[in-house]
Amino acid sequence: MKKRCFPRFDAQIDARYCPDDAAGDWRSCRITKISRKGIGVVFPADKAPPTGSMLTFSQPIARESEAIILRGELKWTRQLGGSTAGGVELNAIVGEAEWLQLIYFIRRPTDEKPFLSLHGMPDHRALKKNLHPAPAKVEVHVPTAMDHIRNILNYKIL
Repeated sequence: MKKRCFPRFDAQIDARYCPDDAAGDWRSCRITKISRKGIGVVFPADKAPPTGSMLTFSQPIARESEAIILRGELKWTRQLGGSTAGGVELNAIVGEAEWLQLIYFIRRPTDEKPFLSLHGMPDHRALKKNLHPAPAKVEVHVPTAMDHIRNILNYKIL
């Protein structure tokens, strides 16, 4: 039995896919398993691509405009009730930064994730009230030319 290189996680993520032979024809699907080297996908029954198809997946991470793009080959399919389940082997191992975003998305779906906007952040001057006060000013005595002459005249030779 072949041992997995990367751990696999259960997920329920709505995503979109586009077959390479139908550029721009994005269709909906659901990612049910995910690892750094492959994904398990459920396609609607009548829209499942044939085995061996190259597919591009778009997984939104925070907003619709931001998405992680995954590409891979559909290795197998089987009927699952009214839909079709399949396994996709990704062309490249998912990078560390993208993987962390996907894991965060799995653990906290979009509707539960807090979204921070810089426009909604308080002004930095308002935050200064909660900071420690600045240290007291230290006065440094800078000697004048006359102080130097006085020090030279007061110099004692031992």
